[in-house]
Amino acid sequence: MAGIEKPILGANPNMETPESVEALGFEIHYISCPSSTRGENPNEDSFLILESDDSLVLAVADGLGGHEDGAVASRHALQRLAAELKKAENIDAESLMNAIEKSNRRLSNQESNLSTTLVLAHIKQKSLRFYTIGDSLGALYSEDRKPLYRTLEHSV
Repeated sequence: MAGIEKPILGANPNMETPESVEALGFEIHYISCPSSTRGENPNEDSFLILESDDSLVLAVADGLGGHEDGAVASRHALQRLAAELKKAENIDAESLMNAIEKSNRRLSNQESNLSTTLVLAHIKQKSLRFYTIGDSLGALYSEDRKPLYRTLEHSV
């Protein structure tokens, strides 16, 4: 077990104001709201904040528009991801890839047409690594909000 406390898993599609939590010495601010470009389409995002003894995992899954139950897909994917990581001895690249693959397999094996994107940031010591599936983006900004790094978009 990686010393994981209870993960924060959220799926509030219309948060009015940002919320914050402290984890691994970081103050994390998060909000979930529909994009102004979505029109009538609902927000199908879910997010995960998971802290272990020496790692921090931040993830966002966005249910695919036009697919059945996108909000359900994003929430289930992150619930399964958290459950798999809680079983790991420590959180590293191998345990993250295994958790992502198992979560994806379980989602794909369901009879319904559940599909979601995923972007995950793993912070361990002084390193940051992104994992992405689909067209969701990960980005790193400086304290003065200047972009330092951005993942590449790709299609599912």
